[in-house]
Amino acid sequence: MNPRGLKRLAVFGDSVTANNSSSSSRERLKDNGYLPWALRFCQQRYFFPQEWNFGVGGDNTADFLARIQTVIDAAPHIAVGTIGGNDVTQSIAVADTINNLTEILDRFEEAGIFVVLGKIYPRGPATTYTTAHRQKASTINNFLQAESLRRRGFELLDANPDFVDFTDTSGRGRAKCLPDGIHPGVYGASILGRRLGALLSALEPARPDNFTDAGNAYHATNNPNGNLLPNGCMFGSDGTVAIGTGQIATGSRIDATGSGLTVVCDVASQAVPGSYANSKNRTRIQISGTAGGAGHQIVFKQDAVAIPVGATVEGLATVRVSGLTNARALQLDIRAEHTGGILYAVDCEVGDFAGTSGEAGEIVAPASGEFFDWVLRTPRIVVPSGTTVLSLRIATGAGPSQTTAITVEIFDMTLRVVS
Repeated sequence: MNPRGLKRLAVFGDSVTANNSSSSSRERLKDNGYLPWALRFCQQRYFFPQEWNFGVGGDNTADFLARIQTVIDAAPHIAVGTIGGNDVTQSIAVADTINNLTEILDRFEEAGIFVVLGKIYPRGPATTYTTAHRQKASTINNFLQAESLRRRGFELLDANPDFVDFTDTSGRGRAKCLPDGIHPGVYGASILGRRLGALLSALEPARPDNFTDAGNAYHATNNPNGNLLPNGCMFGSDGTVAIGTGQIATGSRIDATGSGLTVVCDVASQAVPGSYANSKNRTRIQISGTAGGAGHQIVFKQDAVAIPVGATVEGLATVRVSGLTNARALQLDIRAEHTGGILYAVDCEVGDFAGTSGEAGEIVAPASGEFFDWVLRTPRIVVPSGTTVLSLRIATGAGPSQTTAITVEIFDMTLRVVS
C-alpha cells in the first residue's frame, strides 16, 4: 500500500543488495544493509515494497541481465543496484561486463526506469584482490562514469572516497568498511546509505506528510486517519518521568528496564527540521553513563486515545540525534498489548556498538556539534482483537556494562490508521 503516492523504489544486484533486510516486521540497521539507512537519510521520500529486493548473492552482470525483466515488470520509478563486483573476481572479460552493463542500462532506459548504480569498490584485506582485479574494476568504473555523464536516466553511486584505504599503496578497501573483505559492515552500510540518501533526496523533492499539526487528531467519523496519540506535537511539560530527571511533553511517559544510565529530560521550542524560520515544541532526552549488568533500555512513549481493532496502523516520528557514542539502539515501535500477548512493529534499529568488525563506533555518528534529522516509520500492523493498550514508543539504551551517550530530540510522533 502506497497511500501517499510516493515514487516506488526497487533494488537489484548481488549480495551487497541482497543483504538488505527483507523482513516485513523488523528492519535492522545493525545488519549490513544500506537501504534502510538511505531511506532514513532521505526522510522516507520513497516507497520500498519489501518484496522488491531483487538482489541475489553471487550474481554477475550476465546473471542479472538474464532476470532483469522481473525488475522491469515490477515497474518501479527508480532502481538502485550493485552489480559488477563479482565480474571482477570471476573469469569474465571486461568487454563482456561492459556489454552486459550497456544492455542493462538500455533495458531500464527503454522501460522508463531511472537507474542508480554503485561503482565497484576495492575488496578489503580479508580477501584476495590482485592487481588484475583492480585494473578490471577501474576500467568498468571509468565506463560507468562516462555513461553517467552521457545518459539522462542514470546516476552513479560512488562510495570509493570512503571505502578505499588511501594509506594502502595497493589501493585496497578499508577493513572497517568491509570487515569480511567484500560486504559492507554496519559502518560501511551506514556510509553507503548516507551517500545514497543524499542522491535520492536530490532526485526527488520532499513530499510533506501532514501528520504533525495539532488539528490532525483522530476522530472515528470526522478524521479516521488522524493521529491516535494524545499529544503528537509535544505540547506541555507535565508528562510522567519515571526514570531520570526533568520534564517531558504532556501525555507522554519515560520509563526504563535495567539500570545504570543517567537520564535528563527537558522541553523547549526549537526550529522545525527542514522548515523556514519556524519553530515547534520538542522533548529532549539526554542519556549517558554505564549500564548495569543486565543492560539499560530507556523508553519514551504515548498511548493511543482510541484503539481501532482490525485497522491497519503505522507509526511515524521526527527526531534529531546528536552526541551519539556507543549507543545500543534507537528504534521506533508500535506495541499492542492484547489478550493473546504482545505484538510489535519495529522500525530500524541503529546500533553503534561493537559489531561485525569487532569495534565500537560502527555507524556514521554525527560529528561534534552536528546532528542527524531523521523521519522514522514503522512497518504496518493490523491491531489485534482484544488489544487493551496501543502505544508508539521510542527506545534507546546500552547493553550490559556498556558505556554510552546519546541525545534524542523528539519533535513529533503519530500513530495513524492507513486503511
